[in-house]
Amino acid sequence: MTKKLDDLSSKYDNSSKEIEALLIEIGENTKRTEFVLEYLKRLDQNASRLADNIQGDQSMSKAIEMAREGKDHLEIIKETGLSNEEVEAIIHSHKE
Repeated sequence: MTKKLDDLSSKYDNSSKEIEALLIEIGENTKRTEFVLEYLKRLDQNASRLADNIQGDQSMSKAIEMAREGKDHLEIIKETGLSNEEVEAIIHSHKE
């Protein structure tokens, strides 16, 4: 009977140690997952910023092209979505 109790106690201790090790591993994996999620969030923000910059560059290029073609101020604003001030500066600098 004592041997059985010793065996059960030993198995309980081993199981407790395994559970503790698993909990530590789960905690570490949770931290890694949170780090990866934060990294992906920053990548997404950077990608959005780059896309906005590209869109802005394309709008500026289109406005310059339209100004060189002698297009109307309002037509350039409507076509490119640029502000009145931006279009005025472009027309002033690039109108031929």
